[in-house]
Amino acid sequence: MLSKSLTRGADTSAGAIQSLTQVFRWRQALVIPLGVALASRGMVFVVADLILRWALADRLGPARYTGALRVWLQKDAVWYLAIAQRGYDYSPVAQSRANFFPLYPLLIHLVAPLVAIFPVANPAALAGMAIAWLAFAGACVALYQLALGRFGRRVAIGSVTLLALFPFSFYYGAVYTESIYLLLAAWAFVALERERWWLAGALAGLASAARPPGLLIGACVALAYALAWLRTRHPLRPDILALALTPLGTMAYMLYCWARWGDPLAYIHTSRAGWHGGQMRLGGLRFIAHILAHPIRWLTPPDLTSAVTLLWIILALAFLVALPWVWRALGPVYTFFALASILAPVLDFPTANSLGRYLSVVFPVFMVVAYLLRGHPRVAGWLAVVSGMLLLILASCFVAGYGLS
Repeated sequence: MLSKSLTRGADTSAGAIQSLTQVFRWRQALVIPLGVALASRGMVFVVADLILRWALADRLGPARYTGALRVWLQKDAVWYLAIAQRGYDYSPVAQSRANFFPLYPLLIHLVAPLVAIFPVANPAALAGMAIAWLAFAGACVALYQLALGRFGRRVAIGSVTLLALFPFSFYYGAVYTESIYLLLAAWAFVALERERWWLAGALAGLASAARPPGLLIGACVALAYALAWLRTRHPLRPDILALALTPLGTMAYMLYCWARWGDPLAYIHTSRAGWHGGQMRLGGLRFIAHILAHPIRWLTPPDLTSAVTLLWIILALAFLVALPWVWRALGPVYTFFALASILAPVLDFPTANSLGRYLSVVFPVFMVVAYLLRGHPRVAGWLAVVSGMLLLILASCFVAGYGLS
């Protein structure tokens, strides 16, 4: 009798310990990525603000300083806020708001009235930045889950840290779509890992409403489904219809453009006329060719724009070099996403201006780099330090209006 009681007590204790361990791991899987995400965004926001205050006070005078939040409203951020506050307009021969997809400005439009309850000067801007910060935090949780399941805790922490300190990750704290897109992409891959096809299809559909490359997520869902079917050869199930969800965001926006302006391709027309200016595509490839043809000139860049362009190209080449390891460690779906995400801006844009922020969402590369450096903590530490320093410098240049895009 006594032995049975002791056995039951031991089983109860073991169950309690196991439950506590699971709760600890669950909290750890939230606290670590959330802490890294929010601490890094806070660090970038504060340091960039302090540097800008010092630079303007020293050179231009304090009258030119416009506030810690307003200085982050650069370039695309102004367009997203205009859409959220005043809606869309369209011109087939010039820049217009139709160039920007609707998901992010719609979220700002919905959240801004809640922010306006508090006494803030620009509720829409604060709403846009809050959405970006929270979306990035959620994306880091998803990335942590992906890396933890594949490689373990050390690589998961390294993946999130490298992403948060990437030199162009300051866009994750600005009113840009990078955070929303990364959130949807990373969680779509979590759903793919668990073969939850309806969820993956829905997330891909939302991603296609956030920005044009969102269609790549849908292609990844279709590829993952095809590979899963090839492994099992099971009879087709109703979940194949989840693939039909993947382009719905883009299709809905095209229908809106057709109904309002009679042009379902309004995005393409205003983009070419207003931003590409009729220039030839393959801008990234032309920059790479120019660097290879004139290496000495690019090794000693004459100005900030040339230096940043060189950094864009170096990072793009480094990401391409990492793709074989992405294939070996993560498989074809991750490799397809990474390759397409790198090549899309290189092949589509007339210049390399946006390459840095498009590279920032290629999360499989961060996972693989963290995996390769798992046994080299000193190298990983130095990489994080150098990357973090570049991040602070580039963030300061961004808020100062130096033309980073």
